[in-house]
Amino acid sequence: MQCIKENNMQPVTLYKVDPALNMRHFHRMVIQTDLFGKWSFIQEYGRIGRAGKMLAIPYDNAEQAEAAFSELLTAKQKKGYV
Repeated sequence: MQCIKENNMQPVTLYKVDPALNMRHFHRMVIQTDLFGKWSFIQEYGRIGRAGKMLAIPYDNAEQAEAAFSELLTAKQKKGYV
């Protein structure tokens, strides 16, 4: 797990590409603080080359956000994202 420094974390981008199935997906995740000091787990996902959808989930502390980040990262890797 990456260490959160200065209220921000480096984004992680995962890809799943399978030309035989015409599958070209991405999933980008990052944890950062908002203007009010809350922690947000931000996800952007969709098809490579297209505008993705964005989802921001607020958390009261960094530990909760990191737990959600780790859980989703593990789930995506099990589904074949690299």
